[in-house]
Amino acid sequence: MIKKLRYLTRSKFNTIYSHNLLKQLQKEHKKLLKLINSLENSLIISRDVSLKKLEKFRHEFELHVILEHKKLYSKLHSKYEPCGITKIEEIKQELEKVIDLLDKLKEQINSRKTKEAKIILLSIQRYLQKRIDFEESILYKLYEHDYSCEELKLLLN
Repeated sequence: MIKKLRYLTRSKFNTIYSHNLLKQLQKEHKKLLKLINSLENSLIISRDVSLKKLEKFRHEFELHVILEHKKLYSKLHSKYEPCGITKIEEIKQELEKVIDLLDKLKEQINSRKTKEAKIILLSIQRYLQKRIDFEESILYKLYEHDYSCEELKLLLN
């Protein structure tokens, strides 16, 4: 998978439609949700297990974000740039907030502050689910179909 991601990030053809992209992203979404839920269960068990699961989740999340940025968001940006809508770029930038939360979660786990860790983890889980729902219900439609600027504005509001 790493080789494939390296190719994608270097490719000059990142704005080309990929038939399998959405299926791959949906599969990764399921995997990410499974990993984050597994992390929740490990908070009770062991700090070391929790840290391992957190690193696994973070690694998978970062790979997923790279793929989204290079294939999904670059296509959406090139496709809808003439509409002058900044919402897609704003959505793309939100992902950095998750990385910050993951850093805070790691600090809490390392400090053995389980209650605080659970609160942060719950925030990540909620955000992730909300984000996945939005991507799969709105952004994937934008990727698969051509909408006018007026339709795009309605979909993103």
